[in-house]
This record gives sequence, structure tokens and C-alpha cells, in this order.
Amino acid sequence: MTKNLLEFLFSKRVLVSSANAPTENCFEIIFTLSSSCNIKITEGAEYADANMVAFASYMLGTKVPEPFYIGFPESVKKLSKDEYLYDQLLHYVTNCGFECLSLKSQKHSVFEEQFDRLSFNEDVTPLEFRIIRDDDALPLLFELADGMMAATRPLSTVQYDVLLTLIREHGYSPTACASKNTAIKLLCDTRDAGFAKFIKMNAVIDLIDQINYTEYRSENLKKLNLKNRDRKFITAILDIMFEDGKYNLSDCLEKKRLWNGLLHHIHYTPKCEAAKIFLSSMRGKSDRSVYSDFEAALSEGDVRRATDVLRDYKGSSALLRNLDYIISRAKSDEDVAYVLSRLDMPSVISLFQMIEKYSQKPSYGPRTFKFTKHSLLKLHTEKESERERRKTFTTPRIANAIKAVLVKKLNDSLRGKLGKVYIDGEMKNIAVPIHESSSMGGFGALPRGSRIHIDDMKKIRAFTYWEKVYDIDFAVIGLDNEDSEYEFSWRSYSNMKNNALCFSGDEVNGYDGGSEFFDIDTEAFSELYPNMEYLFFTDNVYSGTPFSECVCRAGYMVRDKIDTGEIFELKTVKSSFKVNCDSTMAYLFAIDLKRGDLVWLNVACDSDDIIGASHSPAFLRPYMTLTDSLNLASVFSMMASETVDDPKDAEIVLSDKDVEISEGATQIRS
Repeated sequence: MTKNLLEFLFSKRVLVSSANAPTENCFEIIFTLSSSCNIKITEGAEYADANMVAFASYMLGTKVPEPFYIGFPESVKKLSKDEYLYDQLLHYVTNCGFECLSLKSQKHSVFEEQFDRLSFNEDVTPLEFRIIRDDDALPLLFELADGMMAATRPLSTVQYDVLLTLIREHGYSPTACASKNTAIKLLCDTRDAGFAKFIKMNAVIDLIDQINYTEYRSENLKKLNLKNRDRKFITAILDIMFEDGKYNLSDCLEKKRLWNGLLHHIHYTPKCEAAKIFLSSMRGKSDRSVYSDFEAALSEGDVRRATDVLRDYKGSSALLRNLDYIISRAKSDEDVAYVLSRLDMPSVISLFQMIEKYSQKPSYGPRTFKFTKHSLLKLHTEKESERERRKTFTTPRIANAIKAVLVKKLNDSLRGKLGKVYIDGEMKNIAVPIHESSSMGGFGALPRGSRIHIDDMKKIRAFTYWEKVYDIDFAVIGLDNEDSEYEFSWRSYSNMKNNALCFSGDEVNGYDGGSEFFDIDTEAFSELYPNMEYLFFTDNVYSGTPFSECVCRAGYMVRDKIDTGEIFELKTVKSSFKVNCDSTMAYLFAIDLKRGDLVWLNVACDSDDIIGASHSPAFLRPYMTLTDSLNLASVFSMMASETVDDPKDAEIVLSDKDVEISEGATQIRS
């Protein structure tokens, strides 16, 4: 079984045994997993094999290089600001080609003294895993793949990689695909025209965009230069769709110019009457799209007719996505009420997204728009000229009214979907997973916006380590209640140094292995910076190479404030995930200083920034309150026909804890 499949199962707290029969030394292996990796086996212990110890150690991060300050954090806390600055300057000089200096091989601080580490002495909560036989791994992966194919939202990079491996190497054959994004990526990567049955005709333009980016690194659909194999592939897909009658002329008219350019570029020749009608419509001037009629009604001030056009021909979800735009042009509360009355029953995902939107505070300054393309988060912040022309604005009163309507519709849509449900109260801190398309994956990854409370007696030790690139910069960007920024990084730490936030030093020659760490005592930090709200952790490849071309992991440990044990203590690792996006920048996680929580982000940004403070992290604010409007506990409460207090009485158990459940019941973890 390939490594990426084993890693994916590990992220699901599953270890795969290469032995399909009980092993003789399973007790010793289980003991070693517990003592070295803090892993508790809850099922399948008799199949434990020796390979598991090395694999679990690798996944959690055993082979982590030393940081610049090998005595971190004690040695760093003892340094003065001047000593720290001298260390940094000396390190840069000796690694930038100054051969005359005898310290060319200098890697660590010149001020550090010899010291002995205290042996590890912390109470840690074990990680609960189960072991399955190799024969059972593929059926489980196929079951998980079915779940991925049923997801209407785009998959994370790791999920999609697993799906593609199962199709290419293990004969997995999907029977359904709910996400247009997933189907398009599969068409692009497998070149199997059979996946065209999962998309509509208007999605062919999105397929061209995917091929154009993946094969030619171009995002300009107006200047195509496809190879002959691409032209033949697209032609075959169009022929299939026309023969099967799988096209909606009105939908395609919305991108009429792009269709014209594509059909001309591939020299498409119609082979049936439907194809001839389609080509004639794309080349003609009289046909109008739904959105043309919609815009015409709005321009005439007829909000109700515009609402009807969009709802009747595009559905409630399209109406929901354009709600702000329409309501901003309403002339009365009666118009607003009419628009809301036509929503009927939009898709659940659309309701999730819009409830989240209307739960946010209105922006009176320049807005930042976020969207995902090619598995990267893209941003556009309003220019002053765009802001002056802005006509779409929803008052808090209207936003609250809309939210109330949407919450009721969500309740109506979900009510009674499940039977008896037990809900652990901690699940109110886990977000609904609808923002994963620009995420990377690995052990400890959670839905974006999920919160993990930091115990008052603990600190967070955040880490990143890498190979095959010289310099990755780990930085913390603080954001206060007025959106002012504070940078804690290699550039600023000699001025910002304090014992509440401790940095391990800048590693700039880590091609064969480098690492950087931050220790954060949230209570002490809040006392130093009372107006600070959030700390955002960023990874940037200072060498300019994208993460996809190097080896990089990041994550965090939860440690006692009084430090014992090694810098990288395996038993305290709560997350260790790959940073492998096609970009030089990623946001990892954040700390909410007011609530004392770590907030999961895992955002791959479309950026070539090589330092963390290149632009403000204020656009991430909405993720910091995601669980306030919707979370797994609230959603499962809506779906339950009855919530019960004892997990043994439930058909569905929503909990991360190892609880006793009845036979036939299902446990769902974060």
C-alpha cells in the first residue's frame, strides 16, 4: 500500500498491520507505541507489528533537526536584546559568502552555555488509535472514498491525492460524484472521459481552465494554446454530452465569448443536430442568458421580477448567493420579504455558507473577497474607486432578519435526518467542514475555524521543519482590536523579544534539515499586550521555492509552562501536517488571546510572498468566529430526532472520547 494511503489512515487514527494474523510480540510493540509515541491502541492490538513504531514516529516527527538555539527556550530567555541581535547578524554574515571569516560553519548561538535538560515530566493525554489488518485497509479506504465522492464541497489536497491514488492504482470506480470541482480534477488528471457523466455542459469551461493551469501554468482562458491531445479529449467530451442531451443552452450562454473561443480553438465540428443548434446559438447575437434577463429587470428597478427570473431558472441557491445584490436594490421592506419568500429550500451547503456570512459584522471599510481557485485561496481587497462605486450594502437589521430566515430553513431541512444522537459538549468547538478546498492535510488536521482550548497551566509550542530548501521562515503576526499589526519574526524579534513569546532563532542553511519554533504563554502575552486579539502563525519559503517542491511539516505541541524534556517531545505533539501547497505562503493556525483557544486555519494562499508580514491577516477574522454561528454540535442537534445523555442509548455518537457505544451505533469524531 502506498505511503500516502497509510498517512491518510493515520490522520484518521488508524494503523495498518502488515500481518494478517495475530503477532507474537504485539504486547512489546503496543508498550513501545505508548511509551515513545503516546499512542493507546483501542482495537486490533493483537495485530500490532514492529513497522508501526517507526511509521508513527515519522508521522509525529521524530527526526526533527535542532533549531538555531539548541537550548530553546531557556537559552533564548536569558539572552539580552543586544546578544540576540548580534547572534542574528553573525549568523547571516557567516552564511552569505564571507569566506574570510573563520566562523563559516557557525550554526548556533555563540552565547549559549552547556546545560542539562530536565527529563520529561508532563502528564499527557494518550492518542487513541485502532489497528486494522492489511486486508481490511482497502475496503475502508474505498468506503472513505465513497464519502469523498458524495461531498458537494471541493476536497482538500490530501483527500484528492488519496482519491486519485485509489482510482489509478487500486481499481476504485466511483458511481457518483457530487462535487463539480472533484469531477473536473479527475477528468483533467485521469483523461478518462467517463467522468464527464458527473458534470454539466457549462462546467466544460471550468475543465479547460483546470487543464490550462495544470498543463500550461496559465490562467488566461482568452489565449488558449492547447496541445492536440487536449483538443481531442475536449472534443470527445462534447460529443458524448451532445449525444446524451446533457447540455443546457441557457447556462452556457453566460460564458458565450469563452465558448466561442474554445470551439474555434479546437476546430469543433458538430456531429449531431443538438451540436449544430448549440454552435449556432454561441455564434449568434440574439440569445440571452438568464443573468442577462436578471440584470435587465434590476436595471429597471423591478426587484420582484429579477427575483423570479433567478429563482425560476437558476434555483434557490443562486438566489441565495445573490441576496445582498438584490436586497440592496429593494425599495421597501415588502420587497425584501418577497425576495426571502422565494428562497424555498436552498441546498444545505448554501445555507451553511450564507448563515456564516450574515453572522459576521458588516464591513464599513474596504472589503476583502476570498475565493478558492486551483486549491489556493485568492484575495481581492476593494480599491478606493471600487469602494466609492459600491451599491451593495446590507444593514445589520436586514442581515439579522435574513439570518433568522436562513436558520429556520436550515432547521426545516435537517430536522429528523438522524435518530437518537449523543453529542459531547466539546463538539461545539468543531467547525462544519465547508472550507477545506485550500487546505493541506495530515495528523491533527481539523475543519477550518475549529477551536482547541489551551489549559491555563499549559503553553503552545508551534513548530515547522523542512528539507530540500535552504530557508523557510516561521512568523507570528499579531492583530489588535483596531486591526493594527505586530510582527514577531526573524526581522523584528530583537526589538519585540519577551518571555511570553519565545522564538528559537532564524535557520537559514537548512537544505539538509532546518527547524524553527515558537513558545507562547497566552496569559503572560495578554498581560503584555492587552489590546491584542489574535496571533496568526505563518510559514513562508524565503528561498522562493513553492512548498510543493520541498519537504515541510508544521504543527504544534501542548507543553507545561515549566519546560522539561526535549525541544521536540513526541508525546506532546497534537498536530503534524504537511505544508505542500503550490505557493510560498501558508497560514497554519492562530491563537485567540481573549478566549484562550488555538484556532485551526490551514490556509494555502495564492502568493509568492517570502515573508509573513507581506499583507494583513485581517481577512482571516471571519474564520475566528465560525463556531459561534454554526458548529458540529448545533448541526447534529438539528438533525437528531432525539438527543440523549448516555452514549449507550444513541444510534449516533458525536465525540472524540473513547466512549462505550451500543452494537450497531456509529461514532463520529472531529
